[in-house]
Amino acid sequence: MCAVSGIQDLIEQPPHHCLGVILAGGRSSRMGKDKATVQIGQRTMLDITRSLLDAVPLNGHIVVGGDFADWTEQYRGNGPGRAICEVIANIAIPASSATAYVVFVPVDMPLLTPERLQQLIQLAKITRRAVYFNEHFLPLVVPVTPVICDSLGKLTQHYASPSVRRLLSIINAFAVTFTGAKQELSNINSPADLALLT
Repeated sequence: MCAVSGIQDLIEQPPHHCLGVILAGGRSSRMGKDKATVQIGQRTMLDITRSLLDAVPLNGHIVVGGDFADWTEQYRGNGPGRAICEVIANIAIPASSATAYVVFVPVDMPLLTPERLQQLIQLAKITRRAVYFNEHFLPLVVPVTPVICDSLGKLTQHYASPSVRRLLSIINAFAVTFTGAKQELSNINSPADLALLT
């Protein structure tokens, strides 16, 4: 069972059966400070990402990693691939017949739109597969199924810090062609990246 109180009930609730996860545990070495706290205008990137997830059909969302975490990985500092594996491992397979889904979004993608996330969620539900945009491993929507849970468990047994690329391969994730504005999927990793937004 997950460490966040009520998370199991949250993900199983109809009609969405879907939980958002903000990945905020990166080292932020190029930025020089926690990217969750970086301001764009009057809002932090964490606030922007929370608002994004509030605008899509989810039962709720949590922050994983970093100083603002609602849930912390057992093995911190091993990258987003490990964090994704641990989140999935800590969600029980839903007792209901409906498949539950987890939407993983990085905290440093402030131009991402609700429409793009909804596109991934809808496609994941139609195909019952993990879905991401071609050439951009995040955001990612993952169905919580016995096969995927087993695959990710085996992955972390062999790799302490699995790459997201390897994770996507292991779970046979489907790459969707991205047709939106290129900047939507831009990560803000450095002060130079940030300067391009202002």
